[in-house]
Amino acid sequence: MDKAATSSTEVSKLLEGPSTLLKSAGFVFQNDLNGAQQIADHIRGTKSVQFDFIKAGDARSGWSAAGTLIGHVAEYAVLNKVLGGVLRSAEAPVISVTRGATVSGISGATIGLLQPITDDKANFAYAKFSQAAVGFGTFATMSGTEKFLAKGSLFGRPGRRTLADSISVNTVAGAASGVVGSELSSILNNERFSTGAEVRSQAASGAAFGAVFGAVDAKLSRAKLSDETSPEFKRTFPDHNLPSTEKFVKDHYDVDKPLSSPILSWLAIHRPELRPENYESLSQGLGKDEFLDLASWSPEGRVKVVKALRALSQSDLTKDAQMDEFIGALKNRDTANLNRLMDDRDADAKARIEWHNAFNELVEAKNTHAPDASLEDVVAGDANTIRHPEIQTAIDKTLKAENSRTSATWFSAEDTGPYLADASTSLQSFLKDRQLPELRYQLTAPGQTGEMAYALGHLSVNPGRIERHLSGEQIATEFHEVRHHEDGSLKSDVVGAVFKRLFQGYKTQASERQATEGTVSVIRNMLEWLDRDSTAGKEILKSVADPHDMSSHIWSQRFNDDAATKLMNAADAGKKVTFAKKIPDEVKELSRLAQLSSASNSELDPQLQEQLRQVLFKRAAELDAQVRSLYVNGYVGEKSEQRAWSAGLLMQLRTRAWGLPDVASAPELPAIKGNERPQDLGAFGYVYNNNNTNEPAFSEELIDSVRAWTNGQRDQPW
Repeated sequence: MDKAATSSTEVSKLLEGPSTLLKSAGFVFQNDLNGAQQIADHIRGTKSVQFDFIKAGDARSGWSAAGTLIGHVAEYAVLNKVLGGVLRSAEAPVISVTRGATVSGISGATIGLLQPITDDKANFAYAKFSQAAVGFGTFATMSGTEKFLAKGSLFGRPGRRTLADSISVNTVAGAASGVVGSELSSILNNERFSTGAEVRSQAASGAAFGAVFGAVDAKLSRAKLSDETSPEFKRTFPDHNLPSTEKFVKDHYDVDKPLSSPILSWLAIHRPELRPENYESLSQGLGKDEFLDLASWSPEGRVKVVKALRALSQSDLTKDAQMDEFIGALKNRDTANLNRLMDDRDADAKARIEWHNAFNELVEAKNTHAPDASLEDVVAGDANTIRHPEIQTAIDKTLKAENSRTSATWFSAEDTGPYLADASTSLQSFLKDRQLPELRYQLTAPGQTGEMAYALGHLSVNPGRIERHLSGEQIATEFHEVRHHEDGSLKSDVVGAVFKRLFQGYKTQASERQATEGTVSVIRNMLEWLDRDSTAGKEILKSVADPHDMSSHIWSQRFNDDAATKLMNAADAGKKVTFAKKIPDEVKELSRLAQLSSASNSELDPQLQEQLRQVLFKRAAELDAQVRSLYVNGYVGEKSEQRAWSAGLLMQLRTRAWGLPDVASAPELPAIKGNERPQDLGAFGYVYNNNNTNEPAFSEELIDSVRAWTNGQRDQPW
């Protein structure tokens, strides 16, 4: 055989497998045509020649089995798409929750009906009924199981799933449908339940079908968001004509306005090609809570960073048009309720300032007329304390301010609910239009940071940072959480939290970061001690140079487990333990010099003390860098956080393009003199009124004002 013939034979063998796959897939559709023709023949009483263009493949061949599976998936996907469109256009009266299962069931019944009957002696009508029932039950179960699993957010949101999520959820749903299909077929055709082997076989086939369908569905059902703003947005903001975010950061970015983010530090660490100039010096000068600033990049570098952030966010929501729609939705919140709430907030802030000022006067009166008594004793007025008139006046004023503050806070909380109800409408609409689940609003304790918080696949609102005028920080915080909400995947669920701790080392990284921060605090305390006590240097140096002294743990690297705690417990038990395996050479040398220069002196030589200070400061800086690295690579480096932080930073850039301020200013409360902190006088056991009873001293004027408020009048009592 010549070389040409040999080569031709080898090519034929290579193409044999793919050719078998395509033929087997085509045979599925040929079978459907024959089934339809068989139904037509039965109705007309004729018998036509069946289509036989494609021969059935060898059932034992892997290529043939794969082709048949692909053919069935394509058959189901096409029918499901067509029937779904027909039902939607006809506004069929199908309950929305079950519409997916209904459409899938009808598709399955159609597939069943189209399977030819090979037994000429079978009851044709019953055989077709059986095929349709099995098909309906099988595919309705698959769709229903998928919808049920979607409610738990375990495999991501429909229309937002990753390829892995889609394959996983449909594999589970396919296995469940295989079990149901097996039982229906056995009951209807054999009048018995399926055997274990039959159930396992059908479940495996169903799982394989589901996996292939999941891969297809991930692409077909992916929600696509527009690159253009909606007509409604254009009507609401007719003058909106902003450059792209890329053009904004290149040509209009204000480098004098700081904008740092941990995701920028993460990018610089893991994408060396994106690092700004002088990256090494920039990163070395950062504290543990400081991150790279976008101003560190050149204009062209900022454009590359924006493109990288878009890729990291993995979301169409970070398109400029979608971010503009989000900002517009927030700007369209009900202004009447917002203004009423913010009036309450302003009054609350004013009342708190007056309360602080009154408390300051009380502290000053106490320091002037009863300097040796504690504030608690003076306010409580125990039997051994004679209260000066000025102290009594200050107490009265503080108590009145305290009551005003309490009522102002109460009214502010009362008006928060109606505002949040109105505020939800625009956001709910934004999310619904993008096939995302609704928000679940939840009031939490005032003072917590962030207006929104993400928990268990739901988005919750905290009223603590509602602002009269939208700020970039507020919008970016909301968008960060909405990006989490978009995923609603395993990593954001309770199960995800367990997996995170078991398999991703998240808990270890978090405890390592906390332990390292604790060590930095120890070093900071040492530095403060050095500054205030001239004898501290020798004591500190003696302890940190001794590997068996607990203070020497500042040189240890054991921050990622419980080793340090075990060592401390052993030391407490009287055992001799080593806290630092290696003491730095410069510390050893300092210790030696200290022993030579100040053997009879309680104070360390000033030059040596300054060297010790520099060594401790350097070690604190090293550990700060470790803390920052653990935060950036551990927490921010987790995939879902990468997406959310990227989306949040892109949104903050977009708000700058809109001209919105980065942050909203809040009134500052005056500092309290001395070491006192303002608190309710009731905390000191003080109850004041003219009748010497145990009732609080609310003024009649204040009580009348509160009653007027609750009766529907809007004049504030302050």
